[in-house]
Amino acid sequence: EEVMAESTGKSMRGGARKTDMRHQPSCYLATMIAWDEECRERIRKHRKMREKKNFMTIECPVDLLKAEVPARSRCLLECVSNLAANEMYRRDMEDPENGIRMIRKNADFLVVVTNDVSGDQGPYSEETEAYRKLLGRINCKLAGEADEVYEVICGEPVMVKKKKREDTEVEERRTDRSVDRQ
Repeated sequence: EEVMAESTGKSMRGGARKTDMRHQPSCYLATMIAWDEECRERIRKHRKMREKKNFMTIECPVDLLKAEVPARSRCLLECVSNLAANEMYRRDMEDPENGIRMIRKNADFLVVVTNDVSGDQGPYSEETEAYRKLLGRINCKLAGEADEVYEVICGEPVMVKKKKREDTEVEERRTDRSVDRQ
């Protein structure tokens, strides 16, 4: 996870969002590799944040397809930007979208934490541009398929997208009809 995530509160918001329902298995899919002391400290901080939230932690810095996610679980995947970078620097890169697709198929509920690097200004090296394009493609795909999308700015979630659920639409139609009859 990048330093930006710590200052914006994405981890805290994502974890709070998904722990609303404790009756199902809750999985934390951790993608950070502890390269140095700063990374190890961030990992300790995140473990402490979720220690009382009944998460089962699944370490998966690469090969998300191999993550054993229980059926009908509620999952928090953190962080797609780490996963994309980790996969990019492997010899046999696995497209992160395949793993995310598999998690979505198994889980009843999925919260994904990522970073948006599309607004950064270049020029960048070819390698950095390749990373930005990969992460941008994944983020656009995730946002397109998501029911809700939030951007966390200064620790506050700002809704970017909210899809109406069918049961909500049915209830709204019932309410509209009853108002019309009065």
